[in-house]
Amino acid sequence: MRYRNTLVTLAALLAAAPAAAGIVLHEVQSRDNLGRTSHTVVDVSAEGYGVRADVVESDAPMTQAGMYMLYPSDDVMLIVNPANKTYMTMDMSTAAAAMQQGQRMAQQMSGMDASAHIDNVVINKKVDEAGPAMLGLPTQHVVYEVSYNRLQGGMKIEYRERYEIWATHGLDARLAGAPALKRLTNRPQGQAGLDEPQQVRAAVASHGLALKEVFTVESKTSVPGLGAMAMSPMALLHRGGQKQGGTTEITAFRGRRYRQRASRCPRTTRKPP
Repeated sequence: MRYRNTLVTLAALLAAAPAAAGIVLHEVQSRDNLGRTSHTVVDVSAEGYGVRADVVESDAPMTQAGMYMLYPSDDVMLIVNPANKTYMTMDMSTAAAAMQQGQRMAQQMSGMDASAHIDNVVINKKVDEAGPAMLGLPTQHVVYEVSYNRLQGGMKIEYRERYEIWATHGLDARLAGAPALKRLTNRPQGQAGLDEPQQVRAAVASHGLALKEVFTVESKTSVPGLGAMAMSPMALLHRGGQKQGGTTEITAFRGRRYRQRASRCPRTTRKPP
């Protein structure tokens, strides 16, 4: 869903601004996607509305140690690779809109219904109890089981998800001084990503900052009324179902003072001259 989980030149991003107290979260991530496992360690630094995520370790295909991401807004992520001096700007809202428009055009050309919506959202809280102390903070142990359907272009995708979290309100005072980080800590973690119903993430995030989160996402695609021979190659590929999951854990945190600087944001993916 999260979906879940965002290369720019340094000179283009830097402009002096007052230093202020911030927070750094040392986050360890593991993912299992279609049988491929990956491991990533990230230091997420936040101050006010600025967030930077430095990749410390990674064997994931799209990231490597030394890269970092900047999040100037909800919709934009800047990915910087200092090693080869390349950069990329990702505008999530624009990319999502372009993808959806492409899907609509393809479906209209094929004569299929291009509308899309989510229905039958069910959120069950299976466990809600006091958890162990983690990093010296009290936690609440919560388990959610979630199901919903996405209907688009005559296809039906059934999602079944499970979230187990150990969350705390013990850092709320610090997060209040770093609202951008609080926003990121509520981000989706699974396959559905932008398609995930907002109420699912709202329920999970309502318990505070997740110091540890374990999730699984299963999805199955079908085209009601059509046999296998009539299904599209993509729908047929996913007909038997997909499963992925992962764990995200904050293993340390610390306060920090640093200068958050942001100026213009490059919009190309070309290597600078």
